[in-house]
Parts: sequence; C-alpha cells; structure tokens
Amino acid sequence: MSKPAPITNATNPTRHDLEINAVLNRLHSGCRFIDFDELSEGDGGRNSSSSGGGGGNNHKIDGVSGSRSSSDKNAYNLLRNASSPDEIHAELGRGLAHSYIESLLHSITSSSKANLSNVYDINDGHVVDQAAVERGERILRSLCCGEEASSTNRDGGSGRQGSQSSSTRMNYASTAHAYFHSLLSYCSNDKMEKSNTVAIAAFLRKQWQKWCVQCEEIVLQTRCDHGGGVHVLNACLKCYSYMCFLHHGASDDKIYDGNGIARVYEMLMHQSSRKYLILTSVGRAFHIMKKQLTDDAGVTSADCLVDMVSPLFSSCVLAARKSNERFEHYHAERRILLQEILKGCSIYLLHDRSATTVSQIANMVRYLTTSLIPYLTQSVHATFSKECSHLVDIFELSYDWLRGICDIIQGILALAKDNTGGIVIHATSSSMEQIVTVLLPQFTTTMEFADTSIMLDMARIYSTIHNCINCLPQNNRLPIANATVALRLGTLTLTSQEDAEVSLMIDMLLSIMKCLENSDDISSNELFIGGLSTALGCIFRCRPACFDVATRLYKLGESLLHRASCREDRGKELTDETFGLHLMDILRSSLDEGQDFLKMLDIVTASEIGPLTASFISSWQRRPLMLPDQCAGLLVGLSLLHVSVKSLEASMIEPGHAFTFLRLLLDTYPRLASRVVPSVIDAVRTCLARRSSAPMTETLLDSLKFLSTKCIVSDAHGAHLAWTFLSSLVTEEMPPTVRSAVIRLLPGMCSSNKRLFRRVIDVIGKSMLSQDPIIRVAATSALSEMANLDLIRDVEKVVGLIQSRLIDEEPAVLYYALEVLRHLVVNEELEFDLVVRVLEKRLSIDLSNVNTIMSKDMLALEELMSLMGQGDLDEDEDDDSDDNDKTSGRGEIGSTVSQQTIRAVTLLVELALLPQLSIKNGIGQDNEVEYLAKLRVQRAIYCSLAGYSADILGLDSESIRSWDGMSPLAEESNDMSSELMRYLNLKDIALNGLDFASKLFVKQILIDGDDEVVQDLLDSAATIGKTLLQFEQEVHGSFLFRSGQSSGRGSDQMSSHGKAEKSRVPKSVLSSLPTASSIQENFQSDPRSATAVGMLYSICFSDDTSSASLEIEGILLKISECLGDVLNEQFEPLFHTMQICSLIHSMSTIWKYIQCAGDSVKDELLSLVLAQLDEWSEIYGDTAYVTQAAFFLAVDDSSHQNSPGLVRVQQAIVDSDSNYLFQSEDTKGLCLGMIAARLCRDLDSRVTEIINSIERSLTHSRQNSFGGLFGLSMIMTNLSGNENDTDSSAAWRRQHAQRVLCILLSTLNTCLAQECDVVNKLRSSIESGSAASDLTQSCTNLESLRIQDGSALKLRSVILAIGSSFPAMRSISSDLLKCVLILVDKVPWGSGKGFVLHAAYKNAIESKVFTHEELSHAISSASDFVQGEGVGIGDALLALASLCRISPDKNQNELEVVAGKCQEILQNNGAQKSGADKQLAILAGCAVVGELPGLALFTPSIHNSARKTFVVSFIKILVDMASNDDIDRKYRDASTIGLGILCAMSSSFHNARGTDSGQKLHSVQTKEGSMMQAILQEVERTYSSLCRSPTHDHANRPACVKKLCALFSTLEPIALPGSFVSVIELTLNVPMSSEEELKASSMKLLVSQLESRRRIGFDGRGFADLATRLAKMAPNDLHALVGTATPMMMTSLPNLIYQLPTGIAEEVVVSLWTICRHEFMEPNQLSSAREFLRGIQTILVAMNDSNVVKHAPRKSLSPSLLRTLRKFIVVEVFSDLCTDAVQITMSESVWTAYLQCLQQIPDAIAEIDSLIDNISQANVLGMSTLSMVSPKSARRVESWISLQNVEESTNNQRLFLLSILNISIQSRNEMDVKESILSQFEVMLVKGIDTMSIYIVAAKVAFWWDNRAMHQLQIVDMPIQRVSNLSSFYVNGKLAVGAKTLTPKMLSIIFDAFIADLPPKLAVLCQMWKISDDVCNRASRILKATAPKVASEIKATHHTACAISCMKDIVHLLSGGEVLHNE
Repeated sequence: MSKPAPITNATNPTRHDLEINAVLNRLHSGCRFIDFDELSEGDGGRNSSSSGGGGGNNHKIDGVSGSRSSSDKNAYNLLRNASSPDEIHAELGRGLAHSYIESLLHSITSSSKANLSNVYDINDGHVVDQAAVERGERILRSLCCGEEASSTNRDGGSGRQGSQSSSTRMNYASTAHAYFHSLLSYCSNDKMEKSNTVAIAAFLRKQWQKWCVQCEEIVLQTRCDHGGGVHVLNACLKCYSYMCFLHHGASDDKIYDGNGIARVYEMLMHQSSRKYLILTSVGRAFHIMKKQLTDDAGVTSADCLVDMVSPLFSSCVLAARKSNERFEHYHAERRILLQEILKGCSIYLLHDRSATTVSQIANMVRYLTTSLIPYLTQSVHATFSKECSHLVDIFELSYDWLRGICDIIQGILALAKDNTGGIVIHATSSSMEQIVTVLLPQFTTTMEFADTSIMLDMARIYSTIHNCINCLPQNNRLPIANATVALRLGTLTLTSQEDAEVSLMIDMLLSIMKCLENSDDISSNELFIGGLSTALGCIFRCRPACFDVATRLYKLGESLLHRASCREDRGKELTDETFGLHLMDILRSSLDEGQDFLKMLDIVTASEIGPLTASFISSWQRRPLMLPDQCAGLLVGLSLLHVSVKSLEASMIEPGHAFTFLRLLLDTYPRLASRVVPSVIDAVRTCLARRSSAPMTETLLDSLKFLSTKCIVSDAHGAHLAWTFLSSLVTEEMPPTVRSAVIRLLPGMCSSNKRLFRRVIDVIGKSMLSQDPIIRVAATSALSEMANLDLIRDVEKVVGLIQSRLIDEEPAVLYYALEVLRHLVVNEELEFDLVVRVLEKRLSIDLSNVNTIMSKDMLALEELMSLMGQGDLDEDEDDDSDDNDKTSGRGEIGSTVSQQTIRAVTLLVELALLPQLSIKNGIGQDNEVEYLAKLRVQRAIYCSLAGYSADILGLDSESIRSWDGMSPLAEESNDMSSELMRYLNLKDIALNGLDFASKLFVKQILIDGDDEVVQDLLDSAATIGKTLLQFEQEVHGSFLFRSGQSSGRGSDQMSSHGKAEKSRVPKSVLSSLPTASSIQENFQSDPRSATAVGMLYSICFSDDTSSASLEIEGILLKISECLGDVLNEQFEPLFHTMQICSLIHSMSTIWKYIQCAGDSVKDELLSLVLAQLDEWSEIYGDTAYVTQAAFFLAVDDSSHQNSPGLVRVQQAIVDSDSNYLFQSEDTKGLCLGMIAARLCRDLDSRVTEIINSIERSLTHSRQNSFGGLFGLSMIMTNLSGNENDTDSSAAWRRQHAQRVLCILLSTLNTCLAQECDVVNKLRSSIESGSAASDLTQSCTNLESLRIQDGSALKLRSVILAIGSSFPAMRSISSDLLKCVLILVDKVPWGSGKGFVLHAAYKNAIESKVFTHEELSHAISSASDFVQGEGVGIGDALLALASLCRISPDKNQNELEVVAGKCQEILQNNGAQKSGADKQLAILAGCAVVGELPGLALFTPSIHNSARKTFVVSFIKILVDMASNDDIDRKYRDASTIGLGILCAMSSSFHNARGTDSGQKLHSVQTKEGSMMQAILQEVERTYSSLCRSPTHDHANRPACVKKLCALFSTLEPIALPGSFVSVIELTLNVPMSSEEELKASSMKLLVSQLESRRRIGFDGRGFADLATRLAKMAPNDLHALVGTATPMMMTSLPNLIYQLPTGIAEEVVVSLWTICRHEFMEPNQLSSAREFLRGIQTILVAMNDSNVVKHAPRKSLSPSLLRTLRKFIVVEVFSDLCTDAVQITMSESVWTAYLQCLQQIPDAIAEIDSLIDNISQANVLGMSTLSMVSPKSARRVESWISLQNVEESTNNQRLFLLSILNISIQSRNEMDVKESILSQFEVMLVKGIDTMSIYIVAAKVAFWWDNRAMHQLQIVDMPIQRVSNLSSFYVNGKLAVGAKTLTPKMLSIIFDAFIADLPPKLAVLCQMWKISDDVCNRASRILKATAPKVASEIKATHHTACAISCMKDIVHLLSGGEVLHNE
C-alpha cells in the first residue's frame, strides 16, 4: 500500500493537523518515551480539556518528537513513562480523539454563514468543512495500515528507537479502541448543551457508518502488516454498536438507532465482520436492557429489547438476500444471531427473575414467534434454488428457532409474577396462538423434499407446547380454542405416524380446549370443536397406545355437543364475532348467521371431493388433494356427522348432509374409509342408546346403511372394520329389529365388495333358519335383493335355501322366497318353466285351477302373480333359425310362446276378471288390510300383463280382423274363438283397471303410501290399453278410424265450435253496454236501493288475478258503501229476486278471487272476508245476515267450507229460532234457505229441519212470504242430482225435492181464489213419486186459474220458486214435471210465469215429455198475446224473449217483436199499460240482450246474437227513465236495476263463452267394438264428468283427472286423425288452473302426434295448427292455458317446424322464444328455454348431417329458414340471454344448451364477437359464459372487468365476480395463465390497486393451482400450503353455477379467501414459469404507487387493505424475504 499523505494543509497547516500528525507519527514510530518538558516549552501547548471531555485526560501532546538532551531529563521521562505499553497507546488514542474533536469544533460553523463550495452538510443547520471529513478518514487509514517513521518524521527528529517492537498490531489495537471509545464517550455525554457540540455528535454518528465500511474495505484490500488491521475494524464495529444503543432523553424520537446497525450490517462485505457485529450488537442490547432495568429511571419502553434487536434481525434473518451472497455465509450468521438472542434470553431469565425482565423477554419471544412465520415463507424461494440443502437449512434453523421459543416460553410461564402476569401472559398466549395455528402445521417428523429429507424430533416440541399451554390461565386459552386451530391440529395429528406424537398432539388439544368446559357461550365454534374432538377421539381410540388420551378427547367433544344441544339460544350472543377466511371460519359464520350454510356445504361437497368429471360448460378437472387437505376434508365431514347426531338443536346440520359429504370424499379417496368407520360406529351406538326418538331411528338406519356402501367396503381395511361391527349386530343377543335392519344391508355390502359374498351368504343362510319370523323375513328379503342385484354365485345353494322356505308358515317369508325365484328368472339363472313346475309341486297348486291359487295367502299370491309375468318365448334349437330370430318378431318363425307362459297368461286373465279379487266389489266391504291385499294382488296382475307383448298375450290378428265388432251375449260367448275372447277379456281388464284405479284416488280408504300402488295399477292398465291399441293399429290400419274423419256428431261439434268462434259477441255490442264506472257513479249521485243493486251487479271478476287481495279489498269497500241501501226498499218479487241475486253475485265474485289466489294467502283472504262480514252484521243487521248466507252459498271448496268462521256463520243462522238473530221472519226464511241450499251438496241432515222451519213460517204468515219461498227455490236448485250420485244420495235428493215441491203446491193453492182439487191431486202424486193415470189430462182440462185478491205478489213468489224446481222434478218423474208445467201455464199472464216458462220447457224437452212442437206452440201463444192489449203483456214479453232463446228454430221475428214492443211500452210512458207490465217490459228487454239472473243463475250472461241497434236504443231508454224525476219512482228503480244487469252481462261475457263451449266433448268415430272406440268413449264420458265437477276439491274431480291422463297416455303411440285436436284443445281449456297434470298430459299427447307418423286416409295437420296457435299466444294467456306444460310444448319444435311453411315457421320460433323469455322473470322457471334450445340444436344437427337431409326429405328446411334460424340464435337469443343473465344464473343447463347450439353454427362465435362491439354490464356475464367455446371472448371479458373500479362497481360486484369465475374455469394452458397474470399486474400498475384485477388473478391462480394440469405435486405440497385458508375446497368446475345461489356477501368472502391464499400459490407458479422477477417488479411498483394514496386516507377500504397485504406477501415470497431498503 502506498504511504498515506500527512494530515496538513500545504499552504496553511492548522494546529489540529500538526497535533494529529504528531500523535500518528509517534504511534507509527512505536516510541514509548515522550519528552514532557520539551512539550511544555514548545509553542504547541494548549488547553487540552474541552467542554466535551473528548479524551478524558489533560496532558499535552506535541506534534514533533524531541531529543533527549541530558540524563536528568531521561530519568524524568523514564519515570513518567513507567506505565504499560497498552496504556501508552491508549493515551495516544485518547489524544488522537481529543485532537480530532478539537478540529471539528474549530471547523464547524452555521450553514447560513458557511462557504458551501467545499463543506459537508450535517442536515441540522450546521456544516463541516471537507478537510474535517478527510482528517477522520486519514486517521482511520493510519490506524488500520500504519506507515514508516522515516517518511513521516518531517522535522528531523529521531523516531526509530524501538520501532520494530512497538509497531505490533496490539499497539494499534489499543490506540484504536481508545480512539473510538473516546469518540463514543463524547457522543454519550448527556449534558451537551451547545449546538455545535450536539452537531458534532450527530456528525460522528453519520460518519461512523462510513468508517465501518471503509475500515472493512481497507482490511480486505491490504495486508495491514504495519497497522491494527482487523483489530481496528473490530474496535470500530464494537464502539459503533455501543453508540447505536446509547440511552438519550425520553423525549427523543429515536432512542435506539438499531436501523444504523442494520444498515452497517447490510454494507459489510465479509462474513467475519458481520458475525462480529452480530455478537457485539446482541450482547450490547442485553447489556443495555440490564442497565436500564437497574437505573433509577427504569425502562423507557416495554419492548426496548425488541426495539434494539429487531432492525438487525430483520436485516439478517428476514430480509431478502442479494444474488451475489453465499447462502452458507448468511445462513451461519442467521444461526449465530438467533442463538445469541435465545442464549441471552435464557441467561437473563435464569439470573434475573424480576417482573420487568420477564416482560421484556416475553415480548422478545413474541417478536421471534411472529418473525418465524415470514422466515418460513422463504422456503418457497429456496425450493427453486439449485441446492436442495438450502431448504434443509431453512427448516433445521426453523426447528431450532421454534424449539428455543418453546423452551423460553416454558421458563417465562414458570416465573410469571402476579404484578406483571397480565402483560406476560398476553404476550406468551399470543405467541402460543401463532405457534399452534401457523407454525406447528408446517413441521412434521419427516420433512421430505425433492432430493432429500430430514428428521425432526417434534415430540419434544409437542411436549413443551403442552406444558406451556397447561401453564396458561383458562381465559387466556380462549383465543387459541377455536375450530380453525382444532382442524389444523387435528389434520396434523392424522398425518402423524408415531403413537407418541399422536398422544402428545391430543394432549395439546385437550389442554387448549379445556377452557371451553366452563364457558357459558356455546356457538358454532364450540359446536365444530365438539365434532372435531369427537371424531379424533373415535379415530385414535383404535390405537392402544393412544386409547386413554383419545377417550378423554372424545368425552370432551361429547360434553361440548351435549351442551350445545341443551342450549336453546345458541349463537345469539356471538353475533358480533369476527370470523377469518379459513374454511372452518366461513362454515361457522354461515351457520351462525343462518344463511348460505347448506349452499356453502354443497359447494364444498361438490368442489373438493366430487368425482373427477367435467360438465359440458366447464372442461375444468380437479387434481387429487394432498394428504393434509384430504385429512382436513375428512375431519370436516366427520365433525358434521357428530354434530348432527349428538347435538339435537343443530337442526340445520342433518346427518344426510354429512353422509353425502363423506360418501363423495371416500369415492375420491377410498383409503380414508378406515378412519371414517369409527365415527359412523359411534353414531350407530349413539342412536341405539336413544332410538326411542324417531329422528334417531332414521339416523340409525342411515348410519348402518352408510357402513355398507361402496365408499366404505371398497377399501379392504374399511370393509374389515365395517364387517366386524355389522357382524356383531346380527348375533342372537341383539334386538330383532336391529338384527333385521343389519341383515337387509348385507346385499349392499356384497354388491360393493364381492369378496364378502361367502360371509354374507353364510349369515343369511343361518338367519333363514332362525326361530324368529322377523329374522327369517329379513334374511329372505336380503337374499331376494341379492338375487335382484345378480350377486348370486352359487345358485344351487340358494335354491336349496329357498325350497325350504316355500313351505314356511310365515306369509312374508314365502313372499320373499317367490321374489328370489322371480329375480333368478329375470337374470336367466333359472328357467321360467322349471320354476313353475317346482312351484306347482312344492306349493300344491295348479295354474289351470284357480281355486288352488286362491287358497294361498294374499301376500304370497301377490308375488306369485308378479312371477307369472316373467314368461317368455321358447327359442327353437335349430341353429339355422338364428338369423331369422334377429329379424322376426315375437311369436313368428324362430320362436314360440312356451306352454308354461301360456298357462301363466291365462291364469292372469282369469284372476283379473275373478269376482273375489274385484276391486269394485271390495270397496266399502273389506277392512283396510283385506282391501289393500286385494289391491296389491291386482297391481301385480296388471303389471304382469302389461309386461307381455301382444303375441304372448294371445292376440290373433285374423280373428280381430274378421270380427264384426259386436260384443257377444253371455249365451253366445261359448261359440266365439278363444283368441277373440282373449281380446275382449283384455279389453275389459284394461278398461276396468282405468276406471277403478282412477276412482281409487277419490276413496278415502287408502293408508299412507298406497297411492303408489294405485298409480302403478293405473299405469299398468294404461300400458295394457296401449298394447291393444297398437295391436289394432297394426291389424286395421287406416280402417281403425272410419273414413279417416270424425262422425256426424263429432262434425257437428266441430262445426258448432267453429260457429261459436265466428258468433262471438261483437265488440260494438259490448262497448255499447253500460260501464261499471257509470253504474257506480249513479249510486254516488243518488244512493238508494235500486242504485245499490246496480252497483253490486257492476262488480265483476277480472281475468287478471295477480292482485287478488287488492281486488277483494276493493270489492269489500264498494259493498260497504252500498250494503245499507240494498234491501232497505221492498220491491215486487221479480225485482226483489234481482236484489238478492246481486248480493249472491258479489259474494260469488269475491269467492272466485279467493280461489284464484295463491295457496299461501287463501286462508288469509278468507279470514279477511269473514271479519268484514262480522263487522257488517253489527251495523246492517238482517241485510248483513243475507250477505253472510250468500257468501256461504258461494263457497264451493270443500277444504274451506269447514273453516271455523264459515261454520260459525251457518250455525248462527241455523240456530236462529233460539238466538233471535233476525228482526224479520221473511229474512230468516231467506237466509235459512240459502244455508240449506249449500248443505244440500253434502247431504246434510239439517236440511230437513230447515225445510220444516220454512214450512211453518209459510203456514203462519199472511204476507207474500218472499223470503221463505225464495229460500225454498234455492234449496230446489241444489237438489238436482248428477250422474255420479250414488243410489243413496239420489234417493235423498229426490225425497227432499218431493217435500219442497209439495210445500210450494200447497202455498200455490192458498193464492187461488178457490182451492183447486187438481193441485191437491198433483201434490199427492208428488208425495208418492208417480203420477196418476189421468193426472195429465186433468191438468190439461183445467181452466185458467183465478188469483185470490191480495195474493198476486205471493203467487209470483210461488211461481218463481216452482220455476227453480223443474231440474229437480226430472229426478222425481218426468210425467209429474209435465203436469206441473201445464199447471203453471194455466196461471194467467202477469203472475210471473213468463220468468219461469223457459226453464220449464227446457227441462221438459230434455226429459222428452215435450217436443219442440210444443215449444213452438208456446212461443206462438205468447206472441199472439203480446200483439193484443190485455193485462200481463210485460209477463208475456218476458216469456217470449226467454222461450225464443231455447228454441232450435231461428225465431228472429219474434225477438224483433219483443224488442219493438218493449220500446213501445217504455216510450209511451205506460199510459195504457199497467205498472207491472212496464216493469216487466224492462226485464224483457234485458232478456233479449242476455239471460237474466234468478233461476239457478246469479250472474247475468249475454247472448251472442244480441243486436247493437236494439242494445243502443234500449239502453238509451233506460238511462232516460232512470234520470227522469217526472216519472214514477218504481220505473226509475226498475230502469236502474236493468242497467246494472246489462253491465253485469258485459263483464261475464268471457266466462259465459268458456262454459257454453266446453261442457261436452265429442271425439272421432272409430271401428265398432274396437279398443279405440272404447277409449275415445271413455275420454268423452270422463271429460263430461270433469266439467260437472265445479271445483278442484270436488270429490269426483281427482278421479276424472287421473283417468283422462291415463287415457291420453294410451293414445300417445297411435297416429290419430287431425280432427282429434278438438279434444286436446277443449281439455286444455278446462277452467281449473290447478289441473296441471291434466294439461301436461294433453300437451304430451299433442307433442306425440306431431312426430312423424304414417297416416293413411287422414292427416294430422290439425295438430300442427293447434301447436302453431298455441305458440303464437301471448305468454300470459299460454301459461293460463297450459300451466307448467310449456316446456313440453318446446320439445315439439323439432317435429313441428318441418310441417310449417317458412314464414309461419319463423314466426313460431320467435313466438316460442318470447314465451321462454317471459318465464325468465320467474325464479327457477328456465326449463322452457332449455328445451327450446335443445330443440334448435336437434334441428341444426339434422341439417348438418347430409345423410338425414338426403334420406329424410320431409325433415328438411329451406335455406332461407335455416339462415334465419341460425341468425336468430346468434343474434337475438344471445342478446336476450345476456339481458336476462342475472335471472338465468340459476341454471347451467340453459347456457349449456345454447353453447351446444352455437357449435352447430359455422362462425357463430366470430359473428357474436363482431356484433358485440363493447363489453358492458348488460352482456358481461353472457360473454364470460362464451369463454368455454371462445378464448377470444374470455380475453375480452377479462380485459374489461380488470378496468372496473371495485368501489364504483359495488352494485355490480356480484355480476363481475360470477363472470370472473366463468373465465377462470376455462384457463386452458400455462401460457394463457402467465399472460393473464402479467397483464393484470400491468393493469394494476397503471389503473391502481382498486380495480377488479386482483380478483381475476386470485381466481385464475386458484383454479389453475387445483387443476389436473398442475401435476408438480411435490412443489404443491410445500409446508406453507398447510396453513392456507383451504380455499381449494371451493374450487370446482361448477363453482360458477353453485356460487350463483350464494348471497353477495358470501360470494365476496370466497374471493377474499382466494386472495388470502394467492401469494404462496402465485409465488410457486411464478418460480416454475420463470416470471418471478417480472411479477415481483410490478408488485413492488404497485406498492410504491399505492403508498402515498393510502397514507393520505384516514382509513383504507377493505379491498385496498387486502390487496396491499397481498402485494406485500407476493413481493416477500418472490424476493425470498423482506425488502427492507430500496437499492
């Protein structure tokens, strides 16, 4: 090294330069002697003491060494220098420091006064000249290197004496130590006051860092033979470390400059230098800590030790290393630093047990624990290093680290004192929580890496942690005692192999969870901990060495679960608890909040543990989970099982959920089965102990069944454990119920593991010999199931067992024995003929003798009949016939029906027709058991027959073809062929089955579960009918339908239907009728009785029933307004009838709305109406009671008629005699009559009492008695029977009708001027029920009856009541009906007979006692009378108008006469006519327009032939009369009521049209006597019966619906004529919207007829026309018509579109899609869209197949239609799907079907991409779904979403997250994922961290990480992954579908879990893909750009905080440690 220059200024050397040069020269010369006298005389003397006390001595040092001039001086100097050499050089060092400080004091100045050209800025307002800086560096170089004396002695002095001996390194070392120590002392002076002094101290601190580095550079670059060398470096480092730990005043911001040591450490180059700094710094830190503890001032900070050590620790241990550094060096430094810290803590903890020391060390331990977590993450970086030893070194150091921490914690807890216990315990408990939660799972006894492995003694750590936890107070363990910790430790326990470690882990769990025993709060945390503890206890109790601790853990879990089940308010007190993002935390939170738990469980179940299959919409497939994750999933499933079994209050978790979870897990990882079995066995034992509970019994069966499933027994160990346990349950000591249940499970075990066959068959064989019949039944049943599963390998042994059971006395045993034989026959193990012969022998039966068969028990007979259905054909033995067999049908050449099969079929037919087994005869006669036995036997017979083909059934085509169709008489049946008789018998069997099975749905004699038997019977009967119809079609061909068209009657129906369509009421007529608003305005302007009646008639029923509740409230409000005025005026009987009918009309309207309302609100609406009725009764009295009776009459729903409110209403009215309810006797009779009318429908016995009460009232009343007579008319209206009445009900109705009619005739006699004998005679005949021979003639000869004065009004009431009786008279006698009609006709005009004559003649004509000629005569008579001028013209007008409407002739002239006469009477102001005639003329005019209310009709209806001209003029007349105050009030009232009636006609038009056209059904005409004819006749009869069943709850309606559905199903395979479409259309128009099954059956039949079928002689265009009309209907109308059968209509599209012209086909496609779109509004109503798209796909596939187009020309589309179709799918459908994407998110199938369509369209994706210019919120979800077939779409969606700001898109975040899931699932290769990750980081770098990019990266990495393509399993299984949040348990190919059911909050939590687990996964992937530097650079820049924004905000958002934390972790992992400083 060249000689350094002296410290001097050549032009003007300073005194300080000379002093420093003198000292250095003396040092270099090695001179020990100093001439002090000479020094005192020189001019260099000065004051050595400074205010700072730099060197601590006051001696003088000259800059030039002097010579010895005399011996005295020499002696003096010897005495003065008698100290040791080290002390001398120390003095030199102190002097050197003093001079340097003095030079600094001399050179320092204020920055404001300094010349800034050559200065050094101290940054505190002072500057130092550059010479001072260089002076210090020169001193450092001189101390390190030294220099020759000759070259440095510039004044000629002799300085060489002793130079060789004094130039040793120790001299320089002593000088250097003294020099640096003096500077340290100067800096450590606490009394510095002058600013210059403080500035110098700051300057020295800054320069010292550079001195350390410069010193090391000098030492490394030179040999330092003449200097102190490394000793100087050590002195510099040591004193600098001391200076950094100086204690200043408490007000200083930086007490410890630990960062300075860290910076020096980072700048040092050599490992020895760094090691020395580490040793010095750590030792000094502990020394300072001790010093501060002993000072009076005490400790300034509770974390002073941590503050001193942490910067160096971060720089040395946690920081990312430079690439040029050697791993071995800094790893050794890490180990030294850690050892020194741990040693220091241990030593001070051993020698100083003060509370403060313990607290300091506890905080140090907490810091070390926290630091170990990021240190372990460096393993990711080390994994990809070239040396695998790096990873080993990391974990070995980590192990020592963890072990040291645990040892110190144990010591701390042993020494914790009461005064600091809280602080210490908090610190140690925090450390323990991190150790247990994060650190322990990353260590295992054997750590295996790529090329090596290490063994760690984890048992010691476990033991230490266990002891530490035991020392923690109970309340401090609560933070650790959570489900996440339990799951992680449980997983670690399951992965441990050594019993000792397992025991220690369980002990640790027990210690942690012990604090929960005394906890008052039971939440989901304790619930899951209990489940996990119980599961672990069950698993490890199987190990003898772990039995004790496992048992204690099991009991702990049981106690927690028991407490949870006893706690009713579980979870309420923890609503504010914050949860983490771990899988267990999310499950806990979802369970506590009661939302999304089952949905989350479904996602977890489907994602991690589902089968490795992919759906069409997702090609993603999962890779196998690593063992720790498998164990975690296992513990989750087992905990759910134990919670559901042992904690009864946890109702949300059911055993079925747990079993499903575990089954899917074991399907994927079968080797876990052995660990599941103990928990399932425990569940079984728990259920056995509490099996009295029904849920426990069900759980017991589920648990036993689970043990026998494939997922358990497919594993050898699992099968062994399961068999060992189950076999113990079939011993004699077990209860029979348990034994039998287990025996029935054995076939399932054998099916899953066929190696168990021998064991299973042995157990079953022994059980079949048991004395207990229950066991024998169970064993035989199990054997039957084995035969059914084809598991029998030893048929001979089984047959031997079965033969002994064929004679068993227990019928059930015989049943199952026969079932075994049946299964063996089906599986072709035994021949049918052989089995039949054996049965005939063993059972002593003969198939040809029915009596021997019937002698057997019904149960055995049922199975025997099922066995009879297994016959088949005998194959010929000739090999040459094999080829023919392949082409010939059954029964043709090559095969014949076996003899035993023929006998079996014959037996089945005979038994089906046997009276003893007849279901019809059994109804009502057998008890339930006998009846059910018959039913099951019949079911077996029908099912057996349904399984045979026409050939086997014995049907002969020639016999049927030659048959004339006439059914034979009984005496002729013997002459018919057996083949024809077989056909007829099967026909009867099928029809009887259809009839009786459908009626069984009505009979209330079935017990639970038998509806399935009845349904099977009905389906089998339909199948038999279908077989017969297909047989007929093959035989007769087109001749099956006569001329291929409908019969005359059917044609009439069709034509009449067409006329009905054409003769609808013109809109002009409807628009001319009064509006409801005008009628209601009349009441508002003039409230009176007539306007109130009109207002009630204006209340109408709307087709839109979506707001039924609002409509009802509005109607009730209207009635409340007018109810007080309705009956406050008494009108004459006809108009009084209109008053009452208006009330009934309004109540009927209310009831219609209630019926159309949803089931959930029906009861609520009914209660609302009843409450209003009660309120009215308190206000309006009798009027309100009439209203109540009217409402009771309107209720025709059996499910509501017995509601308490209605029962109370009817009972109050019925008991009116005793409760004096009514003020008027007339009102009482009226109400009683309406109540009785309703009771007649149920044949109520109270009807008799009511009739008697009304009769008494009529007898004693002298008034007109309108109320009682109207009540009797209402009763008679409801006494008319129907075809479905039984004999008893018809007799009851007839009896009461006779009674009422007699009362009416008696009352009629009282109204006559003279009592009439003919009337009395007629009454007597009615009482007897038959007419006398001369009665008709007597009535005919009777002259006109005269009316008694004052009885005219009463007579009108009687006539009205008699008019309502004519339908009921038909059930008494048609002759008597004729007599009564003649009698009524004898009453003079004006008596009201005109109101009833049309009803009389209509019933007389239908009863065939009158013909149309008599009707024409009556019309002529009335017409003639009208032309006259007599009294009663109004009555005649009314009769004429009504009679013309029922006449088949077109009596248009008579109607014009009526119209003209009415106008004449009304416009003439009634001058010549009586008041009654004028009033009746108003009613006659209304009768011309429509039908009046009154006779069994309470709502008026309009006629189709009404003329607009008359309607307009007539209404004008009525309006003028109603508003004319000059005319009489009664005319105004009549006109007002007439306007109300006309208004009601308008509103009832639609309902009237429906009922007129749909009451009768006529089908097509078919071949006489055929099955087709019988089926169509049954369709017609059943439909008619259905129309007569007014409500859904009518007793006969379910039977009709079921039968019609079955009949339609028989017609599906038949090609029907197009005219049959009318049947389908009318069936669809059934008014009851609740008949979904019937509508679906009709649609299914329509769809079947649209299929391509060969029709000869007729076509099926009608079906296509109907389908087209349905498709073009408005969506609401179509839904109202077909209900839920819309998807079925969509299935017809592929068959329909080929039958339509191009234009219509295009319209149909668009219309059908419109219907699908309409259903998008309803949740879960997407099946129509799915079926539509599937139909389109079918069409496109066919068009793309050239063979289809070539060979099936009918299935071809025009090029124009095909282009339109493709464009429609690509453009319109995609746009609509995107628009309704949020609604469609509930269904994967719709998008799947759409994507499959796109695959059939060339360039579809490209066209969509070209059409969608920009991604938006409206189409982002749809475009993301396209990513499956379009990578370009995925990139576009990803680019758009990544730019969206999270905070600005809060409302759309769910949509964006779902779209991200869609594109993440479709990641196809590494290159795509890499490019996506890099691009997203670029977006965040440009747009900020608040974008959605972080979500995209997290989702894509999550899916790729668990993808099957991620095959680097050793890298994936890194220890850091064991402490992840287990977000992999949400990842699956259908997550995008399952997540759509979650709430937005839960979906966001899942993505937060993805982000939390992103850094380690991304780090691994980046290292694998060589993009670590790029990603790390971007992440670092993102953090740097985000920092100012976050710093400016008060609080960062949740997203920002998560993203920043994620970015930091990414940088940390990719860099291999913390990035502490920017380089």
